[in-house]
Amino acid sequence: MGAELFACLEQLQDKLSVVPAIMAMQAGQSSEFEGVIDLVKMKFILKDPTDKTHVKNDLVEIPAKYKEQAEEYHHKLLDVGLSPRQAVLLIYAITLGLGALAFVSSGRAQTYSFVGLLAVFGISLLALPPRSATAADLHPHPSPDNAD
Repeated sequence: MGAELFACLEQLQDKLSVVPAIMAMQAGQSSEFEGVIDLVKMKFILKDPTDKTHVKNDLVEIPAKYKEQAEEYHHKLLDVGLSPRQAVLLIYAITLGLGALAFVSSGRAQTYSFVGLLAVFGISLLALPPRSATAADLHPHPSPDNAD
């Protein structure tokens, strides 16, 4: 018996004030476990019952009873990342910065400049605002298996 995913997500949000971005979720709990849902590809990972190695699987449509919840977490996963505009601006800024670095420096100074610029870009990336403002926006709802 393992930890319940949605209870763990709530604890992460409450105790650490972080917004977890899950990429997969279980379909069912304990003895009711049916498999795993890939939230990036939006597919159900169906294990091959004849495979004794438990390695073979197929990606199939998500079962109807999990579809709504999977779509909710898929959208939450997308909201945690950069918007397309922010991603393009970040790529342009990195390209511009590295181009300027190559133009003005050479030798040992180039290495120090590269490390310094890398640190500045890393800090800038952390400073970008998330697409979802708060952890409360991504608060998980009870799983369908535990709903009363």
